[in-house]
Amino acid sequence: MEISKINRWSLEYIYMTVMVIYMGMMTINTASMVTYSPQMDTFAIILPVILNVALIVKHKINFSNKGLIRILCFCLVWLLCLFLKYDGGILKSSLILFYAILVAYIQVYVYRNKLFDFYEDIITIIAKISLVLWLFSLLCPTPAINFFHEFPRADYSSFGYNFLYIFNWMDNSTGQYGRNAGCSWEPGRYAVMLSLGIAISVLKKGVSIKNKKLIWLLLALITTFSTTGYIATIMILFIFYVKKVNFLYVLYSIIFIIPIYFIVVNVPFLADKISLQLSTLFNFDFYNELVTRTAEASNGEYTYSLERFPSMYFEWQNILNDPIIGYGRSPYYSYFYQNISSNVSLPSGILKVLSNYGLILGMFFYYILYKSSNTFGKFYHKNSPIMLCLLISSVSYSIFTIPVFTSFWLYSYFIKNNDNECIYNNERAIS
Repeated sequence: MEISKINRWSLEYIYMTVMVIYMGMMTINTASMVTYSPQMDTFAIILPVILNVALIVKHKINFSNKGLIRILCFCLVWLLCLFLKYDGGILKSSLILFYAILVAYIQVYVYRNKLFDFYEDIITIIAKISLVLWLFSLLCPTPAINFFHEFPRADYSSFGYNFLYIFNWMDNSTGQYGRNAGCSWEPGRYAVMLSLGIAISVLKKGVSIKNKKLIWLLLALITTFSTTGYIATIMILFIFYVKKVNFLYVLYSIIFIIPIYFIVVNVPFLADKISLQLSTLFNFDFYNELVTRTAEASNGEYTYSLERFPSMYFEWQNILNDPIIGYGRSPYYSYFYQNISSNVSLPSGILKVLSNYGLILGMFFYYILYKSSNTFGKFYHKNSPIMLCLLISSVSYSIFTIPVFTSFWLYSYFIKNNDNECIYNNERAIS
Protein backbone atom coordinates (compact mmCIF):
# COMPACT_ATOMS: atom_id res chain seq x y z
CA MET A 1 0.00 0.00 0.00
CA GLU A 2 1.57 3.29 -1.04
CA ILE A 3 1.08 6.27 1.24
CA SER A 4 1.51 9.84 0.07
CA LYS A 5 4.68 11.64 1.13
CA ILE A 6 4.73 12.75 4.77
CA ASN A 7 4.82 16.47 5.48
CA ARG A 8 7.39 16.82 8.26
CA TRP A 9 6.26 20.36 9.06
CA SER A 10 2.64 19.47 9.64
CA LEU A 11 0.92 19.55 13.02
CA GLU A 12 0.44 15.79 12.76
CA TYR A 13 4.16 15.15 12.31
CA ILE A 14 5.16 17.48 15.14
CA TYR A 15 2.54 15.86 17.35
CA MET A 16 3.76 12.33 16.64
CA THR A 17 7.39 13.34 17.15
CA VAL A 18 6.53 14.63 20.62
CA MET A 19 4.56 11.44 21.34
CA VAL A 20 7.54 9.26 20.37
CA ILE A 21 9.81 11.30 22.65
CA TYR A 22 7.33 10.86 25.51
CA MET A 23 7.14 7.19 24.56
CA GLY A 24 10.87 6.92 25.31
CA MET A 25 10.42 8.26 28.86
CA MET A 26 14.06 9.37 29.09
CA THR A 27 13.34 11.89 31.84
CA ILE A 28 10.82 12.37 34.60
CA ASN A 29 9.15 15.04 32.46
CA THR A 30 8.70 12.80 29.43
CA ALA A 31 7.20 10.12 31.69
CA SER A 32 4.33 12.47 32.55
CA MET A 33 1.85 10.72 30.24
CA VAL A 34 2.32 7.48 32.20
CA THR A 35 2.77 8.54 35.80
CA TYR A 36 2.93 11.62 38.01
CA SER A 37 5.66 13.09 40.16
CA PRO A 38 5.83 16.47 41.95
CA GLN A 39 9.22 16.89 40.27
CA MET A 40 7.61 17.18 36.83
CA ASP A 41 7.43 20.54 35.09
CA THR A 42 3.90 21.79 34.56
CA PHE A 43 4.64 22.47 30.90
CA ALA A 44 5.75 18.85 30.37
CA ILE A 45 2.39 17.69 31.71
CA ILE A 46 0.21 20.04 29.69
CA LEU A 47 2.15 19.89 26.38
CA PRO A 48 0.62 16.54 25.31
CA VAL A 49 -2.80 17.82 26.37
CA ILE A 50 -2.39 20.94 24.24
CA LEU A 51 -1.28 18.90 21.22
CA ASN A 52 -4.18 16.46 21.58
CA VAL A 53 -6.66 19.33 21.84
CA ALA A 54 -5.12 20.83 18.69
CA LEU A 55 -5.76 17.57 16.82
CA ILE A 56 -9.29 17.36 18.18
CA VAL A 57 -10.06 20.86 16.92
CA LYS A 58 -8.35 20.49 13.54
CA HIS A 59 -9.89 17.12 12.70
CA LYS A 60 -13.22 17.66 14.46
CA ILE A 61 -12.82 14.35 16.24
CA ASN A 62 -16.06 12.58 17.04
CA PHE A 63 -16.03 10.75 20.39
CA SER A 64 -19.28 8.87 19.79
CA ASN A 65 -17.34 5.84 18.57
CA LYS A 66 -19.03 2.66 19.84
CA GLY A 67 -15.73 0.96 20.58
CA LEU A 68 -14.46 3.91 22.61
CA ILE A 69 -17.68 4.15 24.63
CA ARG A 70 -17.74 0.40 25.24
CA ILE A 71 -14.13 0.16 26.41
CA LEU A 72 -14.52 3.21 28.68
CA CYS A 73 -17.64 1.66 30.21
CA PHE A 74 -15.79 -1.62 30.84
CA CYS A 75 -12.98 0.31 32.52
CA LEU A 76 -15.44 2.33 34.64
CA VAL A 77 -17.05 -0.89 35.91
CA TRP A 78 -13.58 -2.23 36.69
CA LEU A 79 -12.68 0.98 38.52
CA LEU A 80 -15.90 0.87 40.55
CA CYS A 81 -15.10 -2.70 41.63
CA LEU A 82 -11.61 -1.60 42.67
CA PHE A 83 -13.04 1.32 44.63
CA LEU A 84 -15.44 -0.97 46.50
CA LYS A 85 -12.67 -3.47 47.26
CA TYR A 86 -9.94 -1.04 48.24
CA ASP A 87 -10.46 2.70 48.83
CA GLY A 88 -10.51 6.08 47.12
CA GLY A 89 -6.73 6.10 46.80
CA ILE A 90 -7.03 3.66 43.90
CA LEU A 91 -8.76 6.27 41.73
CA LYS A 92 -5.83 8.63 41.17
CA SER A 93 -3.46 6.00 39.77
CA SER A 94 -6.21 4.57 37.54
CA LEU A 95 -6.85 7.82 35.67
CA ILE A 96 -3.79 7.14 33.50
CA LEU A 97 -5.64 4.22 31.91
CA PHE A 98 -8.48 6.47 30.73
CA TYR A 99 -6.00 9.11 29.55
CA ALA A 100 -4.08 6.48 27.55
CA ILE A 101 -7.25 5.13 25.94
CA LEU A 102 -8.45 8.60 24.90
CA VAL A 103 -5.04 9.52 23.46
CA ALA A 104 -4.92 6.21 21.57
CA TYR A 105 -8.39 6.87 20.13
CA ILE A 106 -7.37 10.36 18.98
CA GLN A 107 -4.29 8.94 17.25
CA VAL A 108 -6.18 6.11 15.55
CA TYR A 109 -8.96 8.50 14.45
CA VAL A 110 -6.49 10.98 12.93
CA TYR A 111 -3.74 8.75 11.51
CA ARG A 112 -5.49 5.48 10.72
CA ASN A 113 -3.06 3.37 8.66
CA LYS A 114 -0.69 6.34 8.35
CA LEU A 115 0.18 5.63 11.96
CA PHE A 116 2.61 3.08 10.50
CA ASP A 117 4.29 5.61 8.22
CA PHE A 118 4.62 8.38 10.78
CA TYR A 119 6.06 6.12 13.46
CA GLU A 120 8.46 4.37 11.09
CA ASP A 121 9.72 7.68 9.72
CA ILE A 122 10.23 9.31 13.13
CA ILE A 123 11.89 6.33 14.81
CA THR A 124 14.21 5.95 11.78
CA ILE A 125 15.34 9.57 12.08
CA ILE A 126 15.98 9.06 15.79
CA ALA A 127 17.88 5.86 14.95
CA LYS A 128 20.14 7.77 12.53
CA ILE A 129 20.85 10.50 15.08
CA SER A 130 21.53 7.98 17.83
CA LEU A 131 23.96 6.04 15.62
CA VAL A 132 25.96 9.17 14.79
CA LEU A 133 26.15 10.27 18.44
CA TRP A 134 26.86 6.74 19.66
CA LEU A 135 29.76 6.43 17.18
CA PHE A 136 31.05 9.83 18.31
CA SER A 137 31.05 8.71 21.95
CA LEU A 138 32.73 5.41 21.00
CA LEU A 139 35.46 6.82 18.73
CA CYS A 140 36.10 10.05 20.64
CA PRO A 141 35.45 9.15 24.30
CA THR A 142 37.16 12.12 25.95
CA PRO A 143 35.50 14.84 23.78
CA ALA A 144 32.21 12.96 24.18
CA ILE A 145 32.48 12.98 27.96
CA ASN A 146 33.24 16.70 28.00
CA PHE A 147 30.41 17.42 25.54
CA PHE A 148 27.60 15.35 27.04
CA HIS A 149 28.43 16.35 30.62
CA GLU A 150 27.28 19.83 29.66
CA PHE A 151 23.72 18.50 29.44
CA PRO A 152 21.38 17.49 32.28
CA ARG A 153 21.08 13.97 33.59
CA ALA A 154 18.51 11.64 32.05
CA ASP A 155 16.83 11.62 35.43
CA TYR A 156 14.25 8.86 34.93
CA SER A 157 17.03 6.33 35.51
CA SER A 158 20.21 8.44 36.03
CA PHE A 159 22.06 6.14 33.63
CA GLY A 160 23.15 8.89 31.27
CA TYR A 161 22.85 12.45 30.01
CA ASN A 162 19.92 13.96 28.15
CA PHE A 163 20.92 15.46 24.80
CA LEU A 164 17.85 17.43 23.70
CA TYR A 165 15.52 14.49 24.51
CA ILE A 166 16.60 12.59 21.38
CA PHE A 167 19.76 10.90 22.68
CA ASN A 168 20.65 9.55 26.08
CA TRP A 169 24.42 9.31 26.33
CA MET A 170 25.26 6.31 28.50
CA ASP A 171 27.92 7.10 31.10
CA ASN A 172 30.30 4.12 31.29
CA SER A 173 30.49 4.56 35.06
CA THR A 174 26.87 3.33 35.26
CA GLY A 175 27.85 -0.07 33.86
CA GLN A 176 26.15 0.35 30.48
CA TYR A 177 29.42 -0.09 28.55
CA GLY A 178 28.74 2.35 25.72
CA ARG A 179 25.34 0.98 24.75
CA ASN A 180 22.99 3.04 22.60
CA ALA A 181 19.94 4.18 24.58
CA GLY A 182 18.58 6.51 21.89
CA CYS A 183 15.68 8.60 23.16
CA SER A 184 14.85 6.33 26.09
CA TRP A 185 16.04 5.95 29.66
CA GLU A 186 18.06 2.81 28.93
CA PRO A 187 19.15 0.72 25.92
CA GLY A 188 16.71 -2.16 26.32
CA ARG A 189 13.73 0.17 26.35
CA TYR A 190 15.02 1.91 23.22
CA ALA A 191 15.42 -1.50 21.58
CA VAL A 192 11.73 -2.16 22.18
CA MET A 193 10.86 1.03 20.31
CA LEU A 194 13.20 0.07 17.47
CA SER A 195 11.67 -3.42 17.34
CA LEU A 196 8.23 -1.94 16.73
CA GLY A 197 9.70 0.17 13.91
CA ILE A 198 11.37 -2.95 12.46
CA ALA A 199 8.07 -4.88 12.63
CA ILE A 200 6.31 -2.07 10.76
CA SER A 201 9.06 -1.79 8.15
CA VAL A 202 9.11 -5.55 7.53
CA LEU A 203 5.32 -5.61 7.29
CA LYS A 204 5.28 -2.76 4.76
CA LYS A 205 8.26 -3.52 2.52
CA GLY A 206 9.63 -6.87 3.58
CA VAL A 207 13.27 -7.76 4.23
CA SER A 208 15.41 -6.26 1.49
CA ILE A 209 18.63 -4.30 1.14
CA LYS A 210 16.48 -1.75 -0.70
CA ASN A 211 14.48 -1.15 2.48
CA LYS A 212 16.75 1.63 3.76
CA LYS A 213 14.68 2.40 6.85
CA LEU A 214 14.90 -1.23 7.94
CA ILE A 215 18.69 -1.16 7.57
CA TRP A 216 18.98 1.94 9.75
CA LEU A 217 16.70 0.47 12.39
CA LEU A 218 18.63 -2.82 12.45
CA LEU A 219 21.96 -1.00 12.79
CA ALA A 220 20.61 1.04 15.70
CA LEU A 221 19.18 -2.08 17.32
CA ILE A 222 22.56 -3.86 17.17
CA THR A 223 24.19 -1.02 19.13
CA THR A 224 21.70 -1.38 22.00
CA PHE A 225 23.05 -4.86 22.88
CA SER A 226 19.57 -5.71 24.12
CA THR A 227 18.57 -9.37 24.41
CA THR A 228 14.90 -8.39 24.32
CA GLY A 229 15.39 -6.38 21.13
CA TYR A 230 17.40 -9.14 19.47
CA ILE A 231 14.87 -11.85 20.28
CA ALA A 232 11.95 -9.68 19.16
CA THR A 233 13.68 -8.93 15.85
CA ILE A 234 14.56 -12.57 15.19
CA MET A 235 10.92 -13.52 15.75
CA ILE A 236 9.74 -10.68 13.48
CA LEU A 237 11.94 -12.00 10.68
CA PHE A 238 10.76 -15.55 11.36
CA ILE A 239 7.13 -14.44 10.97
CA PHE A 240 8.05 -12.79 7.65
CA TYR A 241 9.79 -15.91 6.33
CA VAL A 242 7.39 -18.49 7.70
CA LYS A 243 5.50 -18.76 4.37
CA LYS A 244 8.61 -18.48 2.26
CA VAL A 245 10.86 -21.40 3.14
CA ASN A 246 13.49 -22.35 0.58
CA PHE A 247 17.26 -22.67 0.45
CA LEU A 248 17.87 -18.99 -0.27
CA TYR A 249 15.74 -17.77 2.61
CA VAL A 250 17.33 -20.27 5.01
CA LEU A 251 20.76 -19.04 3.90
CA TYR A 252 19.78 -15.42 4.51
CA SER A 253 18.46 -16.33 7.95
CA ILE A 254 21.69 -18.08 8.89
CA ILE A 255 23.73 -15.11 7.66
CA PHE A 256 21.62 -12.85 9.87
CA ILE A 257 21.55 -15.05 12.99
CA ILE A 258 25.24 -16.07 13.14
CA PRO A 259 26.60 -12.52 13.76
CA ILE A 260 23.98 -11.95 16.46
CA TYR A 261 24.96 -15.25 18.12
CA PHE A 262 28.64 -14.29 18.20
CA ILE A 263 27.83 -10.83 19.50
CA VAL A 264 25.82 -12.33 22.36
CA VAL A 265 28.39 -14.95 23.40
CA ASN A 266 31.37 -12.61 23.09
CA VAL A 267 30.00 -9.53 24.82
CA PRO A 268 30.67 -10.32 28.51
CA PHE A 269 27.72 -8.56 30.12
CA LEU A 270 25.26 -10.01 27.57
CA ALA A 271 26.52 -13.57 27.99
CA ASP A 272 26.62 -13.23 31.78
CA LYS A 273 23.15 -11.71 31.85
CA ILE A 274 21.62 -14.56 29.82
CA SER A 275 23.52 -17.20 31.80
CA LEU A 276 22.35 -15.78 35.13
CA GLN A 277 18.72 -15.54 34.06
CA LEU A 278 18.67 -19.06 32.63
CA SER A 279 20.34 -20.50 35.75
CA THR A 280 17.71 -18.95 38.03
CA LEU A 281 14.74 -19.29 35.68
CA PHE A 282 12.81 -21.78 37.83
CA ASN A 283 14.65 -21.23 41.11
CA PHE A 284 11.71 -19.79 43.04
CA ASP A 285 13.48 -20.11 46.39
CA PHE A 286 16.22 -17.88 45.01
CA TYR A 287 13.65 -15.21 44.06
CA ASN A 288 12.02 -15.24 47.50
CA GLU A 289 15.34 -15.12 49.28
CA LEU A 290 16.50 -12.25 47.05
CA VAL A 291 13.57 -9.93 47.79
CA THR A 292 13.48 -10.88 51.48
CA ARG A 293 17.15 -10.04 51.84
CA THR A 294 16.60 -6.70 50.09
CA ALA A 295 13.62 -5.85 52.30
CA GLU A 296 15.62 -6.49 55.47
CA ALA A 297 18.54 -4.35 54.29
CA SER A 298 16.75 -1.30 52.87
CA ASN A 299 14.23 -0.23 55.54
CA GLY A 300 11.29 -0.17 53.14
CA GLU A 301 12.80 2.29 50.64
CA TYR A 302 12.79 1.60 46.89
CA THR A 303 15.98 -0.21 45.93
CA TYR A 304 15.81 -1.67 42.42
CA SER A 305 13.72 -3.47 39.81
CA LEU A 306 13.73 -7.24 39.56
CA GLU A 307 14.80 -8.98 36.35
CA ARG A 308 12.10 -10.14 33.94
CA PHE A 309 11.71 -13.77 35.06
CA PRO A 310 11.45 -13.23 38.82
CA SER A 311 9.19 -10.27 38.03
CA MET A 312 6.86 -12.58 36.11
CA TYR A 313 6.94 -15.08 38.98
CA PHE A 314 5.78 -12.52 41.53
CA GLU A 315 3.22 -11.00 39.14
CA TRP A 316 1.73 -14.47 38.87
CA GLN A 317 1.36 -14.45 42.66
CA ASN A 318 -0.40 -11.09 42.36
CA ILE A 319 -2.81 -12.63 39.83
CA LEU A 320 -3.57 -15.55 42.12
CA ASN A 321 -4.34 -13.14 44.94
CA ASP A 322 -6.58 -10.80 42.85
CA PRO A 323 -7.65 -12.86 39.80
CA ILE A 324 -10.93 -11.15 38.87
CA ILE A 325 -10.31 -7.39 39.03
CA GLY A 326 -6.58 -7.21 39.80
CA TYR A 327 -4.98 -4.70 42.14
CA GLY A 328 -5.18 -1.64 39.87
CA ARG A 329 -2.33 0.45 38.55
CA SER A 330 -0.76 1.27 41.91
CA PRO A 331 1.66 -1.40 43.20
CA TYR A 332 0.70 -0.36 46.75
CA TYR A 333 -2.40 -2.55 46.59
CA SER A 334 -0.62 -5.61 45.19
CA TYR A 335 -0.02 -8.80 47.11
CA PHE A 336 3.72 -8.44 46.40
CA TYR A 337 3.91 -4.96 47.93
CA GLN A 338 1.78 -5.77 50.96
CA ASN A 339 3.25 -9.17 51.82
CA ILE A 340 6.66 -9.62 50.20
CA SER A 341 8.54 -6.39 49.48
CA SER A 342 7.71 -2.69 49.30
CA ASN A 343 11.11 -1.67 47.95
CA VAL A 344 11.44 -3.79 44.81
CA SER A 345 9.48 -3.08 41.64
CA LEU A 346 8.23 -5.60 39.08
CA PRO A 347 8.92 -4.25 35.57
CA SER A 348 7.75 -7.18 33.44
CA GLY A 349 4.56 -6.20 31.63
CA ILE A 350 3.33 -9.39 29.97
CA LEU A 351 1.58 -10.58 33.15
CA LYS A 352 1.14 -7.10 34.60
CA VAL A 353 -1.77 -6.46 32.25
CA LEU A 354 -3.56 -9.36 33.93
CA SER A 355 -2.42 -8.53 37.46
CA ASN A 356 -3.31 -4.83 37.10
CA TYR A 357 -6.69 -5.22 35.44
CA GLY A 358 -7.72 -8.75 36.40
CA LEU A 359 -8.25 -11.74 34.14
CA ILE A 360 -11.50 -10.49 32.59
CA LEU A 361 -10.43 -7.00 31.52
CA GLY A 362 -6.81 -8.09 30.97
CA MET A 363 -7.77 -10.90 28.57
CA PHE A 364 -10.08 -8.47 26.82
CA PHE A 365 -7.12 -6.16 26.21
CA TYR A 366 -5.05 -9.06 24.86
CA TYR A 367 -7.92 -10.07 22.58
CA ILE A 368 -7.95 -6.55 21.12
CA LEU A 369 -4.19 -6.78 20.55
CA TYR A 370 -4.71 -10.05 18.68
CA LYS A 371 -7.42 -8.51 16.50
CA SER A 372 -5.31 -5.41 15.85
CA SER A 373 -2.35 -7.50 14.71
CA ASN A 374 -4.62 -9.40 12.31
CA THR A 375 -5.96 -6.10 10.97
CA PHE A 376 -2.41 -4.89 10.28
CA GLY A 377 -1.73 -8.10 8.36
CA LYS A 378 -4.77 -7.48 6.17
CA PHE A 379 -3.46 -4.02 5.27
CA TYR A 380 -0.39 -5.47 3.60
CA HIS A 381 -1.60 -9.03 2.87
CA LYS A 382 1.16 -10.55 5.02
CA ASN A 383 1.56 -12.23 8.38
CA SER A 384 1.64 -9.46 10.98
CA PRO A 385 4.47 -9.57 13.56
CA ILE A 386 3.05 -6.68 15.63
CA MET A 387 1.42 -8.79 18.36
CA LEU A 388 4.47 -11.01 18.78
CA CYS A 389 6.72 -7.94 18.86
CA LEU A 390 4.67 -6.29 21.62
CA LEU A 391 4.35 -9.51 23.62
CA ILE A 392 8.11 -10.14 23.59
CA SER A 393 8.71 -6.50 24.49
CA SER A 394 6.26 -6.88 27.37
CA VAL A 395 8.36 -9.63 28.90
CA SER A 396 10.88 -6.96 29.94
CA TYR A 397 8.81 -3.77 30.09
CA SER A 398 5.30 -2.54 30.76
CA ILE A 399 4.18 -1.01 27.46
CA PHE A 400 0.38 -1.02 27.69
CA THR A 401 -0.82 2.59 28.33
CA ILE A 402 2.52 3.95 27.03
CA PRO A 403 1.97 6.61 24.31
CA VAL A 404 1.84 5.19 20.73
CA PHE A 405 2.21 1.59 21.96
CA THR A 406 -1.40 1.81 23.15
CA SER A 407 -2.56 3.07 19.75
CA PHE A 408 -1.17 -0.01 18.00
CA TRP A 409 -2.58 -2.21 20.77
CA LEU A 410 -6.18 -0.91 20.61
CA TYR A 411 -6.21 -0.01 16.90
CA SER A 412 -8.64 -2.63 15.65
CA TYR A 413 -11.25 -1.96 18.32
CA PHE A 414 -11.60 1.70 17.41
CA ILE A 415 -11.46 1.17 13.65
CA LYS A 416 -13.89 -1.74 13.71
CA ASN A 417 -16.46 0.31 15.56
CA ASN A 418 -16.02 3.50 13.58
CA ASP A 419 -15.33 3.70 9.87
CA ASN A 420 -13.76 0.53 8.57
CA GLU A 421 -13.65 1.71 4.97
CA CYS A 422 -11.37 4.55 5.96
CA ILE A 423 -8.65 2.04 6.86
CA TYR A 424 -7.89 1.73 3.20
CA ASN A 425 -8.63 5.27 2.14
CA ASN A 426 -7.76 7.82 4.78
CA GLU A 427 -6.63 10.78 2.74
CA ARG A 428 -9.20 12.86 4.59
CA ALA A 429 -7.56 12.04 7.91
CA ILE A 430 -4.26 13.90 7.36
CA SER A 431 -3.80 16.74 4.97
